[in-house]
Amino acid sequence: FLLILLLSIPFLLLPLLTITLALITILRNYFFSSSSKSWSTYNSSLYVGRVSHSRHLPVKHSFSYPLFFMFLDLDEVYSLFQSKRATLWPLNVIMQFYEKDHLKNGEGLIVGSEKKEEEEVETKNDLTIRIHRLITEKTNGKYTPSSTQKIMLLTHLSYFGYCFNPVSFYFIFKEKKSDENFTKENDNNETEIEAIVAEVSNTPWEEMSCYVLHPHSMDVDVVKTGRTKKEEW
Repeated sequence: FLLILLLSIPFLLLPLLTITLALITILRNYFFSSSSKSWSTYNSSLYVGRVSHSRHLPVKHSFSYPLFFMFLDLDEVYSLFQSKRATLWPLNVIMQFYEKDHLKNGEGLIVGSEKKEEEEVETKNDLTIRIHRLITEKTNGKYTPSSTQKIMLLTHLSYFGYCFNPVSFYFIFKEKKSDENFTKENDNNETEIEAIVAEVSNTPWEEMSCYVLHPHSMDVDVVKTGRTKKEEW
């Protein structure tokens, strides 16, 4: 019994540590934050739901459990997690976003040929630019990145240094084109989805596949409902 108790101590402390850091983060931002930006001004948020599954053969079985995803504005990553006065400090000690957890196959990546180019290449290889580059490649140049677009990533973060994402979705939003039939009075949505990138990684062997959902994407035939993957995939 004593051995079981000793082995269970870390699992009892982890929730306590998480709650403590979360409370400190909330109090810090409420009383001591020098930033004029409030929580309500962030686009990033948590999405809460449930995942369910049922099967009838060979044995009837089903499950349902709660889960949550981070809906992260990639433009807010630095201020939320990585700046010296990160909004989520000290919670970001155990809950962090790392670009290395995404696009693991080198999608949208370019490599510099000289050392003096390293800093410039690193900037050109940030996650936002790589996603734009990936969609451009998959649509044969029919997708055009612009400064007005925004990328929102639905994903799991890294918790206690571990990250596992069965699937992540990058939603690329663009400003909605004006239409004579719509006005701001009857349509409050000023943006629309231009493309989606599905980043699938639901196997334990570090495998990852990315599919671009766009009217001109070469992946469209691959992900249609009821269709099997092409042999080359």
